[in-house]
Amino acid sequence: MLRTKSVRNLYPIHNFFSLRGFSASTKFRSFEEDAVSFERTVLKRQSARSFIEKDVPHDVLQHILGLTQRSPSGYNLQPWVAIVINDPEKKNKLHEVCLSQKKVLEAPISVIFAANHNVLENVDEVVRMEYESGNWNKEYAERTKRLATTFLQTGPCHTLQVAKYIFTSILSYIKPITQAPVNIKAYTWKSAMMAAMTFMLAASSHNLSTHAMEGFDERRLKQLVGLPSHYSIPVVICLGYSDEKENTSSRLPTDHVYRENDFEVPMQDINSFNNKK
Repeated sequence: MLRTKSVRNLYPIHNFFSLRGFSASTKFRSFEEDAVSFERTVLKRQSARSFIEKDVPHDVLQHILGLTQRSPSGYNLQPWVAIVINDPEKKNKLHEVCLSQKKVLEAPISVIFAANHNVLENVDEVVRMEYESGNWNKEYAERTKRLATTFLQTGPCHTLQVAKYIFTSILSYIKPITQAPVNIKAYTWKSAMMAAMTFMLAASSHNLSTHAMEGFDERRLKQLVGLPSHYSIPVVICLGYSDEKENTSSRLPTDHVYRENDFEVPMQDINSFNNKK
């Protein structure tokens, strides 16, 4: 049975540290069980280098994909698609396109995340759904559509987008304003990659392993799955079970990554989970 709401019970976080062999550098305190469960999910996620011969149950895959769609996107436009490859013949062709990486053949499933550069393609449908569901009132729905169109309409050869970027960049010297994205591909990749990360964490919650790949021939891959020209592919993710020993990869010192209020002021006392007993 799937849990539908947060469990409010508290659980001592250091118990989980002990189970995984981590030594916490900060003072122990009790976190909610959901927080500990999410920590477990995050720490279990790692890039599997190989997969064992074991199928992913259909209901598990459906649950993972359903959760993936809850990832955020600007104006809720959801400018991405995910193509699930589970056909053996297609997988063999994918293996070739992904530069013969063996994990493509080993994993029972690979998922291609593709970003839609026609970012406004879904705007009417999204506005309609949000209005009919009661999430947005009429005024908010109309305003959101107007803002999204103004912000993201590209024009012929993206000339309008470049002009908007230049205009908003100059205007920002006069008053605060969001700069229009000059690169729609980069804009849509943000949404696609948030979906991809949600997918990997959802998989981890089911004790499944993933491996995100950037090594592939994008032109051939688009041809293989019939992607229209206005899509691009930031990542392909292999999904399956792995018998590899958990080996948490190292992370940079936290003061290299986190700043407090100013770029020159590192944040202190953050546990990056690098240290093991």
